[in-house]
Amino acid sequence: MCECADDPAELGRKAERERARIERAAKRQQREASRAESGWTVLGIDPGKGGAVALIRCWWGRDRPQLDAVGEAVDSRRVRQLVPEADLVVVEGQQASPQMGVVGAFSLGRATGRLQEAVEAGLRGRAVEVWPARWRASYGLRGGPAGKAEGVGLVERLLGTDAVHRHDEADAVLLAWWGWRHVLLADASLTQQGAVSCGETRS
Repeated sequence: MCECADDPAELGRKAERERARIERAAKRQQREASRAESGWTVLGIDPGKGGAVALIRCWWGRDRPQLDAVGEAVDSRRVRQLVPEADLVVVEGQQASPQMGVVGAFSLGRATGRLQEAVEAGLRGRAVEVWPARWRASYGLRGGPAGKAEGVGLVERLLGTDAVHRHDEADAVLLAWWGWRHVLLADASLTQQGAVSCGETRS
């Protein structure tokens, strides 16, 4: 027996599915609205002996983050305190170079390992690793001392304050801001697109 397109039972099931899609979309939008109001926290970590960590708070539709905390990357206790506060942790990828020598490479490996342990111990959100060439290129920063000075100046303009003085601290802030722009904002945009598609009337 052929099932007619205008069968009342089938129409009722389609309407119920459509209602469920709209409800899911509305809930996603409510969650995003709530998150946008309270903001996201992102922890940037520049590993190494002279590295730094920076926790920033960002809001949807705002171009200026708020600096909540800054510290030294070697202070694993401080890192463990900050990690649970972050919705996203962004760690700069590290690679030993021949110029470091055996001792330098070993020290870098130990410092990176301690940071990984600290992050894994308190992680409640996500963690991503990004290589220097990628995140620095996204800001148009050069290498060497000139690029480091550019980074500090960029952070001063970004935050509207001179609270960050060392280039390592500036790098940590820029790592966190990179995560906000390229990870969290991208996820939020995909969520919004999904909410729209779920709310569309299907023919």
